[in-house]
Amino acid sequence: MRIQQVALNIIRNGMEAMVDVDNRQRGVLVTTALKSQSKNQQVIIFNVIDYGVGIADGAEKYLFDPFHTTKKNGMGIGLSICQSIIQDHGGDIGFRSNSEGGTTFYFSIPV
Repeated sequence: MRIQQVALNIIRNGMEAMVDVDNRQRGVLVTTALKSQSKNQQVIIFNVIDYGVGIADGAEKYLFDPFHTTKKNGMGIGLSICQSIIQDHGGDIGFRSNSEGGTTFYFSIPV
């Protein structure tokens, strides 16, 4: 249930990032994959790819900090909670800028 909360939060963030974007492909792409990390360890990788405005300059280092937000009506706790949940499950969460615009947020958790 907690992993579902993470997935829904980053999908919603991706959708919200695209509200003010014109002339770009509209949509959020969600992908999953199963990857072997070692002989006995597999992880599930979950990606949310948006084609929105991207991460504001200088905001990258604060994205997962509690009470930091770039949204007009945001509280700044969503990504912080997501990070805690994923780390509690032994996983990793992060993001990268897309070359065609927008951002990919991802997390991985051990199977």
